[in-house]
Amino acid sequence: MRTVTPYSRYGSLGTALTYLGEPREGIEASNKSLRLDPQNPAAFFPYVEIAFGYLILRDYEESILWATKSVQIKQDYPMGHFYLACGHARLGHRGGRCEGTDILSENNADGISGKV
Repeated sequence: MRTVTPYSRYGSLGTALTYLGEPREGIEASNKSLRLDPQNPAAFFPYVEIAFGYLILRDYEESILWATKSVQIKQDYPMGHFYLACGHARLGHRGGRCEGTDILSENNADGISGKV
């Protein structure tokens, strides 16, 4: 049985709020989960949810910042790379290779589905 902690409760709340159309509140809940347990090795989850919230708010630079934090903690978690690539694409960074987008490259035959 999985242990539910305040950290995980706020992280789940952040995800739910963002998907329910309240990204600002989702970002705040995810930030609260990080404040409750700043040393948690699973911090890449709230980081990626914060990146998603900023992507929804069309604040692509902030989305890139948080997605980068997620990728730095857990390089093999595909959603961090996905939101990083989305942020760069929305800002028109199409020349050259963007950091973190190699998981989505044409040379990667498996794409994200092969990483999950």
